[in-house]
Amino acid sequence: MSSEKQIINDHSRMRAIFIGEYGVGKTSLMKSLKDDSYQADIHFSSDYYTPSKVVERNGLKINVLMWDTYEQERFKSLGKIYFRGTHITFIIYDKTNKESFDAIPEWIHTADERCGPEIIKILIGMKVDDKEHEVITYDQGKAIADQFNIPFLELSSQQPSEINVIEFAVDRALEKHIEGEHVTYTPYVPHWYDCAC
Repeated sequence: MSSEKQIINDHSRMRAIFIGEYGVGKTSLMKSLKDDSYQADIHFSSDYYTPSKVVERNGLKINVLMWDTYEQERFKSLGKIYFRGTHITFIIYDKTNKESFDAIPEWIHTADERCGPEIIKILIGMKVDDKEHEVITYDQGKAIADQFNIPFLELSSQQPSEINVIEFAVDRALEKHIEGEHVTYTPYVPHWYDCAC
């Protein structure tokens, strides 16, 4: 059995989080990802939801749970529990907002500190369709991604992307595992998941 099949068989769930400054488009991106050709399972619990997307590889399935910050970044109150058990971190900035771009190194540091430097990190510049108000170019985004040696994408929540972002992230995670970088896949569901309180 290949390394890829073994890792999927043993751990069929991945946790992906979306981080970045307030208002950069994290929630909109999540909604656009769950609304494409894949059917997302939405888990409701009081005031939040967690969409998930199934990615198939070699006939096997990985269920990717997507977690938003639920505006906690406004209060600098993202606790360790939010990062616990994470496999994939999407670091989001707004191409029309320089402050959100300048905050990228801090968010990368936070992801490394809370999840470990081996965590899959993908940088995404949002609002690529808003050329009139753009202040951050593609080259600037690519340069900082190269500086931290992480993949880089530009997207719009209003327009379909040629790249399936979740599949891209899962493939990168599997690639790192096969390359021997020892990404650890430990299924994790917070104690307040599906809480009825």
